[in-house]
Amino acid sequence: MFVRVSSGVLGGILLFLCGFAAHSQDAVTPVSELRTLYDLDPATNARLIEAGSSADLLTFDIAPNAVPASARLALAIRGAAQGEGNLALVVNGRRAGDLTVSATDNTVFEIDGALLRSGANTVSVIAPAGDGDWLIDGRRSRLQLQFAALGQPETLGDLELALAADFGGLRRIAIEDTRGPRAVEVLSAQAIALRAGRVPLFTHDRANADLVVVFESVPNAALSGPEVSLVDDHGLQILIRGRNATETEAAARLFAARSFEGLGPRFTIAEALAAPRLSRTALSAAGSDGTGLSRFVRESLPFGADRGARTAVVLDEFEGDTRLAAFSILSRAALTTGEAWIYAAFREDSRAVHDDQHLVVIGPDITEDRAFMDRVPDEMRAALRAADRAVGRRSGFRLAASAYAEAETGEAALGDPSGVAAVFEDPSEAGRWIAAFTAPDNTSFADAAATLARSDLWMSLQGRAAFWTAAGITPFDFTPAPTPSLRERAGDFNFYPREFAMAFFTLALLFVMRGMWLRRRRVHAMSKASR
Repeated sequence: MFVRVSSGVLGGILLFLCGFAAHSQDAVTPVSELRTLYDLDPATNARLIEAGSSADLLTFDIAPNAVPASARLALAIRGAAQGEGNLALVVNGRRAGDLTVSATDNTVFEIDGALLRSGANTVSVIAPAGDGDWLIDGRRSRLQLQFAALGQPETLGDLELALAADFGGLRRIAIEDTRGPRAVEVLSAQAIALRAGRVPLFTHDRANADLVVVFESVPNAALSGPEVSLVDDHGLQILIRGRNATETEAAARLFAARSFEGLGPRFTIAEALAAPRLSRTALSAAGSDGTGLSRFVRESLPFGADRGARTAVVLDEFEGDTRLAAFSILSRAALTTGEAWIYAAFREDSRAVHDDQHLVVIGPDITEDRAFMDRVPDEMRAALRAADRAVGRRSGFRLAASAYAEAETGEAALGDPSGVAAVFEDPSEAGRWIAAFTAPDNTSFADAAATLARSDLWMSLQGRAAFWTAAGITPFDFTPAPTPSLRERAGDFNFYPREFAMAFFTLALLFVMRGMWLRRRRVHAMSKASR
């Protein structure tokens, strides 16, 4: 009896503690966001505020599902003429406060939540005439928003605004792995990127994602054709569905082609006929050096022309982290042209691509495709060798004496995220262009691709081929030199531990062979003398 009562009491205590822990987790859900001004608008860096003027400093968007409670603006601002002075802050046309600017510390403005609103918000600075000009460091200036509540969008129109919002928006995106046609997943990734205006953070973790994209291809009498709908099924979801695989793919193309502006929770063919086109302003070609990569990252030409109508995209090993890498790169390419590649063909193998189609290949193991590697220029081969060296791999013979140079587990050490990009004209087909994004086997291609697509490194790509890491870009664009002579090679030795190990092993082997030869001579001489 005592045991049963004790067990019941303990069970009740455990249930109470579990409920309290769950309530505590809900209570500590993050309700604030912090971003640098440079991240919100690169034009804020080294921004000059002239004396006696009122200038708009920043415009940012708050998601329609977010209720702002307060904000804190920390300005890294310095006087051009003197160390201290006064500044006034104006938020959405209403005065937010006056402060004396310090010459050593950031100037912090506390902003009342009543001055903020969902949608666009404008922050302006008023500089008195007597204090001189002011210079703002956008990289060290920060804006933090506290939210009274963070809900979920209830319509597709609000969802589109939430994706594009600077605060309170949807950042982590999970796209269901259909294990089927690649087009529906890639077009969904591009559609989300175009709405967000940036490359989202793609993830496999559906439980912690802000938005999950799912697909459905089943006979359903309630459906009249392709449909996109917003549902709340254990989290916010976009459901792309049709009565068969063809209609589901058509729904994904509509998702990438048309805007949800002003729509409710469903998007069908009827709404698509009147919906505006989903597009963004394409990047300017200014700054291009004329090389293949430089043109690709600014124009995506000729691959993105006519929404990818003449382009085939080969996605090698489209699973796991490689899927996320492909999403990141193709999303940035769509942002470059301002439109999704809804007419592109998505393949699994380059052998299925017609010779009259431009080719984009993405994946970590494209070097195993001999038909493709026969077409690549010397610059890409040099970039691939540089990538191998960067992660500690070397070509050549491997002998047992060099085992000490390897990891104890026998596995190659994981290198820093790095990759190789190349854009070149097909040497066997005039007018056909090929783009490739790959990485060494023992590095994280997904991390490398996200680093490239979500940063300024993208605009730094140049040459016919380039090797990239988080630290920067190494372009390769050269005219191959003649093969060096044996004398030139002998004058440029470059030994590594493995080469030293091989040399010592060879020397030791020669000594052993010499000893065996001498022993055999002595034995032979003694045998001859005994006769």
